[in-house]
Amino acid sequence: MDWFIAADSSCDLFPSQFSDQGFGINPAEEAGAPVIEDAPSIGFDTVPFVMRVGETDFVDDENLDVDAMLTAMENESEVSTTACSSPQAWVDLFQKSDQVVAITISERLSGSFESASVAKNMVLADHPDKKIAVINSCSTGPEVALCIDLMAKCIRMGDSFDEVVAKAQAFVDETRTVFSLSSFNNLVKNGRIPKLVGFLAGKLGVWGIGIGSDKGEIILKGKARGAAKCIKIILEDMFSRGYNGGRVLISHSLNPDFAQRVASAIKEHWSTAKVDIIPCRGLDAFYAERGGVIIGY
Repeated sequence: MDWFIAADSSCDLFPSQFSDQGFGINPAEEAGAPVIEDAPSIGFDTVPFVMRVGETDFVDDENLDVDAMLTAMENESEVSTTACSSPQAWVDLFQKSDQVVAITISERLSGSFESASVAKNMVLADHPDKKIAVINSCSTGPEVALCIDLMAKCIRMGDSFDEVVAKAQAFVDETRTVFSLSSFNNLVKNGRIPKLVGFLAGKLGVWGIGIGSDKGEIILKGKARGAAKCIKIILEDMFSRGYNGGRVLISHSLNPDFAQRVASAIKEHWSTAKVDIIPCRGLDAFYAERGGVIIGY
């Protein structure tokens, strides 16, 4: 295999969705350059997070029942936690090719970046001629998925290892995330908001809106009563942070109808918007809770 792209399960993508051409967009369409005929082969796989709810561990792989995990969280009075994979899980992926680019959830949210970096050093100690890069996405979900798609396109067009890494790093520096929550169970259990406030917010149809900061931290910015107001604030955030058309990816936590409403509103406001929707895998569903959406742009 000529290349390998590795990620943790925060990317909301499964290997079965991946091809050498990325995730469904013609690579020449956005890059403005023809695809080389003898394109290199590209592999892709992820290492799973583990969500611990009470005494039960939910592994974030293709067998995870996200609905069952969220139900368990909702019925659990204690705080639920997450754990990233050990360096060995990354080592196993890094050994699949001589050119490997890995991307992780923000290092401000998890030890996944550190684990992948340790694995990189372990592999290079035994195979110094390999090329391995580990990128901190400073984000999660859709931004990570979009960057993986970009890297696949760059590889297919014949970019060098250094060029792919540089373009991926520039991409995560330029993209943004906004999210909305319709459930506040985790925030209540973690003491971020009072129980009564969380209960009333849920009963009154209040959405929490937040962003991913440039440093990769989750920042709650405000709240909105009703889905329409929530979508309005999402669009205002996208406009204020420079979105003017282009690719958007929405991950939803068991809420495809609301994700579609957001997508339709984005395309209505920006005619050049290209919006895709995917379901959250376990980790992002854990953060977004039932009904939440994460938008990368």
